[in-house]
Amino acid sequence: MTFRILMVLALSLVPPIAAQEIEMNDGTRVKGTVSKVARNRVQFRTAAGRVVLYRIQEVRRFHAADGTTKTFAGQLLDSPTPGPAQMAALNRLGGGKKLSFPELRALSEDCSSSLLEKLIPLASAKKANTRSQAAMALATAGTPETVRVALTVALEDKSAKVRRAAAQALMTATSVAAMESAKLKGEVEKGLTARDRKTRFALAWIAVHLESEKAIEVLESYTADSDHHVRETVAVLLAEHGSLAGLRVLLGMLGQKSSPALRANRNAPESVKDAIRRADRNVKIHICDLLGNLRSKEAIGALKKLSRHEDRALAEAAAKAIGKIG
Repeated sequence: MTFRILMVLALSLVPPIAAQEIEMNDGTRVKGTVSKVARNRVQFRTAAGRVVLYRIQEVRRFHAADGTTKTFAGQLLDSPTPGPAQMAALNRLGGGKKLSFPELRALSEDCSSSLLEKLIPLASAKKANTRSQAAMALATAGTPETVRVALTVALEDKSAKVRRAAAQALMTATSVAAMESAKLKGEVEKGLTARDRKTRFALAWIAVHLESEKAIEVLESYTADSDHHVRETVAVLLAEHGSLAGLRVLLGMLGQKSSPALRANRNAPESVKDAIRRADRNVKIHICDLLGNLRSKEAIGALKKLSRHEDRALAEAAAKAIGKIG
């Protein structure tokens, strides 16, 4: 679970992409356009003309030609009974067993109204492990109906561990899109005072993506978090919403010669390290854009230094930001 959340935080730092591209949750970016969304599949036509079907949970967002972005919520399918794989997973879950990733995926992919009816009582079962996994499946399904149940678990379950697992499972683009569709911002905001720090962070992260102004103040307290993933994610997210509360963190990110991700993968293949370097550069370019848009005079020194960088795109982004600040 921790790894999945770190992936969410890392992907949150990825800057907006050029028009007519689809962005996947694993970081993959493909040029083309969305031609159809139906039955929890996104039909995508690549720039080369090839038609590809993606599971809706695989897609983070689509960047249209007009500069807007689009996220996709799931929908409950019509099915009189859950499929064989779903029934097998339900039986194991009801028996208190720990489900494998394929089993959890079976419960969250192509969720139907009949499957939802069987998952709801499991989300309030006696065993905490059963409630936790049921909530995770419901959150990942990403439909307005399923996220409503998962959010109730995140807010009301008697176990702090279960509440945290449910809240963290809702930190996906699909789940956020579903909560937006279900108009759950007010419910999510109830979690901004959660006692558990990780649960409170997860719900504040979700709330700010639902344009909650109340979440900004909560997130500002995480700019000094002990986890650099959290600090950096929050600093960028706050800047995207007009707050420079994480300015010191942003300047530290601009000054990094080697990112924590690169140091953690020092023994990885060179192709992996190159991908990390490109991602780091894109994040720095995005930060330059944010600092320029927010007219941050405190950033001038760091931006001037970066404007002499050997990477042309990075140097140009820093110079452009300086020009905006004046």
